This record gives sequence, C-alpha cells and structure tokens, in this order.
Amino acid sequence: MVTAETTAELRALKAIGGRARVAVSGSFTARELLDELVHEPLESLTITGNPVISDLAFLRAFPALEWLSLWNCPAVENLAPLAELGICTLNLSGPPDTDLPTPRGLAALTGLTILYLYTGLPEGTAALRAVLPAFPHLRSLELYNGHMTNDAPIALPSLAGLRDLQRVYLAGLRPEPADALPPRVELTLHPRPRS
Repeated sequence: MVTAETTAELRALKAIGGRARVAVSGSFTARELLDELVHEPLESLTITGNPVISDLAFLRAFPALEWLSLWNCPAVENLAPLAELGICTLNLSGPPDTDLPTPRGLAALTGLTILYLYTGLPEGTAALRAVLPAFPHLRSLELYNGHMTNDAPIALPSLAGLRDLQRVYLAGLRPEPADALPPRVELTLHPRPRS
C-alpha cells in the first residue's frame, strides 16, 4: 500500500501510473482525489483523517474499487452513492473514544462480503437489524464498541438469513441473548471472557 499525505505526493503517485492500493491522509477534497488518483488500477482506498469530504459520489470514477476504508471522516453522511460500485469490503471507523455516527445508505451496498464498523451503530441495534438483511453475501462482520468498555451488551438481529456468514468479531461487546448466532458462525469476543 502506498500512502500520500500531500498533493505533491498524490501527483508523484500519479506520475508513476498509480497503484492498486492507496491510502490518503489529510484534508483532501473530492476534486483533488478525483484529479490526482489514477482511476483504473485503484482497487483499495483508505481515506484517513479527512474532515472535508462529505459526498462520496466522486468514487464512482474508480470502477475497480473493491475495498474502502473511511477512518475519521466525520463529514461523510451518506454511503448510497457507492451502491453501483463493486465494493466488497467496507471499513467505517471513527477516532478512538468517539461515537462517530455510521453514515446513512449503508444498506445500499448489497455486494458487501466484509463489514467492519468501528462507529456508533445508527440508532443502536434496531438499525443493525434493519440493515444486515441487505447483505446476503456477507461473510465477516466486525463490530467495535467505540469506548472499548468491556462486555457491553448488543442485541444482535437474527443472522440465520445470512447464509454466507462465517465469522462475527465483537470488540468490547457481548451478544444478548448468548445464543443469537447460528452454530456455523465463528464468534470471537475481544477481550476474551474470563472463565
């Protein structure tokens, strides 16, 4: 993965033809990223610490994009513009100890196979219950308690309809009721419960 933190670094990356995996850190505008990133080879993009990007529609110009990570991008309000892309992996993260909300439109990303949520769940687990059926091919789900208080309860919705689901990872959370997961799903709790 190649990381760019300045416009000059983005231009240097463009000059060498771009890369498949790129991380950009800082307050780049959507226009800067659209103009300076090479569109075709880009398969994986991490945007970190960007308080200015709010509309993700510019990402439609990157047809090969399959993996997207938004870390501490508080202005992003809606993921629906990504619906036509082939994004399989989505990582939404806020800064530690912050309840950055999950942007609207998550359910529009029906092709997700891996979902990482390090954010405050939208309207608690009721929204999670409404959104998860939209991901029929989801294989891995990771949920993180933003405050990392140990053993916070989470009422997981029925996951029986997610036939491809293999793994659920809960950090600082525990499922209630305890038998909420189908037997075929591997559950990992962090930290591990003491017996």
